[in-house]
Amino acid sequence: MNLHQTFQIAGGSTIGKDHVAIGKNNQDAIYLPERYNKALCVVVCDGCGSQASSEVGAKVFSALIGTTIERQLSKYANHAFLLEESKAAEFLKRVKDDVSAYMRMIAINLGDSLSSVVNKYFLFTTVGAIVTEEASVFFSLGDGVIFVNGERIQI
Repeated sequence: MNLHQTFQIAGGSTIGKDHVAIGKNNQDAIYLPERYNKALCVVVCDGCGSQASSEVGAKVFSALIGTTIERQLSKYANHAFLLEESKAAEFLKRVKDDVSAYMRMIAINLGDSLSSVVNKYFLFTTVGAIVTEEASVFFSLGDGVIFVNGERIQI
């Protein structure tokens, strides 16, 4: 199955009225791959509104999370392992560990303390989906909510 022929993807975001009222920019970001065939990964990050620059982390890490998932998935001939909850959780933990390592490296190289950089730039919620021929997996980190076919999913 060629997922590109099965699914068309699109995304969008608009600045909220509360942000407009106080002169803040849009802090949402979405990763939609340009090409996908055997696996489709989409990631949405929503920056923390109480921080001045959290859209930086949302934009950088939505793409980084998406490409990390794609790179990890490309190591497998098939993705049936995602059907097993423990193996899917293990896979997502590896992705989280890889992305966290990148975050630490970037934060350290920005010069301020790790916690200062994370608080200023890297506070965001992540919600995503992985769709393959064999399985679909939804994930979130933070206060995001996932609905599938109108039903709220607790993660």
